[in-house]
Amino acid sequence: MKTQRLFTVFLLISLSPFAYFFTKYAVSLPFFDDYWAVYDFTWMAEKKYREKGNIIPDYLFASNLEHIIAYTKGTALVLYVFLREKFSLIYMMIIGNGSWFASICMMACVFKRHTGASWLWLSLFPLIGISLQFYENYFWGMASHQNFSVILFSIIALYCLCFIKNPRLCSFLALFFAVLAYLTSSTGIMVFYTGTLLLFLQKRYFGGSIWLTFSLIGTIILSKMSMTDNSIMLEIDKVLNTLRFIGGIAHFEGDSTLSLILGVLSSLGLLYYIIKSDILKGGKPDRAELFFFAIVLFAMLVGVVAGHKRPDVLISRYKVYSTIIILSLIPLLYLRFFQTPSRVKHLFLTITLFLAFFYNILSTWVYSYDIKKNYEYLVADTYNWYVNDKITAQFQAFCDNDYYKSLMKDLKVQVPTNGNVDFLIKNLKNTTKSAEGIAINTSYKVENTVAGCSMKKLSVSAVLPDNISSADDFYLVLSSETKDFVFSFFPQRNSLLESIKKQSNFSQTLMQTAYLQYLPVGNYEMSIVRLGNQKPLRYSNQKPILIKI
Repeated sequence: MKTQRLFTVFLLISLSPFAYFFTKYAVSLPFFDDYWAVYDFTWMAEKKYREKGNIIPDYLFASNLEHIIAYTKGTALVLYVFLREKFSLIYMMIIGNGSWFASICMMACVFKRHTGASWLWLSLFPLIGISLQFYENYFWGMASHQNFSVILFSIIALYCLCFIKNPRLCSFLALFFAVLAYLTSSTGIMVFYTGTLLLFLQKRYFGGSIWLTFSLIGTIILSKMSMTDNSIMLEIDKVLNTLRFIGGIAHFEGDSTLSLILGVLSSLGLLYYIIKSDILKGGKPDRAELFFFAIVLFAMLVGVVAGHKRPDVLISRYKVYSTIIILSLIPLLYLRFFQTPSRVKHLFLTITLFLAFFYNILSTWVYSYDIKKNYEYLVADTYNWYVNDKITAQFQAFCDNDYYKSLMKDLKVQVPTNGNVDFLIKNLKNTTKSAEGIAINTSYKVENTVAGCSMKKLSVSAVLPDNISSADDFYLVLSSETKDFVFSFFPQRNSLLESIKKQSNFSQTLMQTAYLQYLPVGNYEMSIVRLGNQKPLRYSNQKPILIKI
């Protein structure tokens, strides 16, 4: 009973930050891939339905770079058909986050059922699994739906192969969820290779041959799509990249040494397990061991491909794979080495529980900064969407701003306002000009992107005096005679040691790069608006800074 109470405490510690930040900072404004992967497809499907009375499957199964995201597109379309103008990306996030929580619950339940482990061991699952490390997946509609769903479908497919004894039912369900995983993300192909090995280990050679065939067909299809080419990377860099991917949850900001060390330790842990277990010795392995071994293998195979194809393996949304590796290695070690009570078992649990608790708290502390930064980014875009009929801040990489804006209008999708957006809409015109100055530094230049679009790029920085809290909300405002355009103006992050020392993630230096090609031609005066506990204040240099577009 005591361990159950402790489990409940750890569960609340894990869920509370997620619930707080999700209710406060989840925004339905589209973000990068949301436009072409969700709204562009939905608009094309709606248009084809109006014109021809059917939806052309080519749109559903068309590739998006290296992914076939048919499941995400289909979900978006179904939601739009039922909700129409009330369609919201929040629903995509809820489905995605629900898939992740279901994955954690499934792994924890298998662990509990097949080991009878105490509730303290189960506490590791929420402490490690429900952290803010992969905040992008929590708060980005498409990323949440795609990255969490592919993991859930892959785990279900592997579960079917390990636990369902009826051969026909096992084959049908496992293949169904494996195909769903493949149609959700390109990483889903790895569940076919993992499933092939599982079937061969269970001496089900006919089924293994079928899965191998599916694996090869799926790989050939993916090879025809656009993939990131990192052929200039040295082989050793690809190996190190893979290890960093595997140990990704140990990376917080800056140096990647800890992630590299955890990647090496995780790989050695798996190798040690393989050597000591019967899994490759021709014996009949325990089903639970086989299940967790398969999850580790699946995630590591994803890491091998990512490490060879992408230089940015430590971005937030990829760390979910590192998480399931750790969450599966713990049951593997328990099943193989800690079935009977011993001092080593209790010592391992104590150390692991302490590290998991520390990791969860540190993740909340570090990544609350990124969550708030992304939120402010979308606040500015939402304001410009409503007041100025423009998408501004995030379209530095795209030329077709007006296309996406008209697309959204044609679908009659509403972008709800909340929090700071409502406050800016009501109060921006009535801000009080502060007599106190903030030193603003700017540079303005026109750049060309890879896409060939002419980009008007404005780089701005400002240093706050010590008596102004950087924890307040700041916005960069460009004002013409008739309109105010708003951009987020966010403090730079303090280093981890500095943030602990000052008890704040936010430095006194504000920085922003704004892209102005979609603003109407004219002269604009630059100022900074601060939203604090009191009436909003507007700051500017003694000599106004004018920008000509």
